[in-house]
Amino acid sequence: MFLPAPALAQVKVEEEVTTDTVDLFAKSEKPEKSAAIATCADLLLPGLGHYYMGNQTAALGFFTAEIALIFGAFTTNQYSSEIAVSARSFASTYAAIQGGAGADDYFWQNVGLFMDSDGLNQSRSLGFNQVQELNRTPQAEYLTPNLQWRWASDDYRKKYNDFLKKSINFKVASNFFIGALVLDRLIAFIDARVAIRHNGHGLFTSLKVIPQYSSVNDRRGLLFCSEF
Repeated sequence: MFLPAPALAQVKVEEEVTTDTVDLFAKSEKPEKSAAIATCADLLLPGLGHYYMGNQTAALGFFTAEIALIFGAFTTNQYSSEIAVSARSFASTYAAIQGGAGADDYFWQNVGLFMDSDGLNQSRSLGFNQVQELNRTPQAEYLTPNLQWRWASDDYRKKYNDFLKKSINFKVASNFFIGALVLDRLIAFIDARVAIRHNGHGLFTSLKVIPQYSSVNDRRGLLFCSEF
């Protein structure tokens, strides 16, 4: 009698192999931005720190303001100097000023204050040296021969003073632009610090201008708001 023999089966189990995949085209996570670098960059050049943080819109705004302020400071200062030179040329023509050593800003101011240096004018007003003598000023501070002047008429002296006043006004404007450059750096510095602490929302980087209209009193205006 033959008995069936159990069939022997061999099962082969392959080991599971796990491999890591690398996506060459995957975008890497953005590195964390340094607050110190951003703020210092804005102090150096307003908008540079915002560009470093990835806020190109705010950076463009600060860059534009910086260029405009530098242009304003340069042009007004240059124009002030040109007017001052024209004023001195005008005085040389109508007040017979020779110029040279000692012709500083104090001298040119006095040219506009007195008709002449010695008081020998038709209006009989005191000259610069006469005022110095009355004030008992040391002789060393009197005008030297090359710095004498005498205006042809008072109208020319007044026109000269108008030149000086215009030159001073443009000089003040130049100083205003320089002050605005310093203020622009301070604003950019503060805005960068606020933006870092509030996920990119600074005081000026998120500034929005919304037109407003009221039908009740028929008034129009602009609303400035910022989210941070």
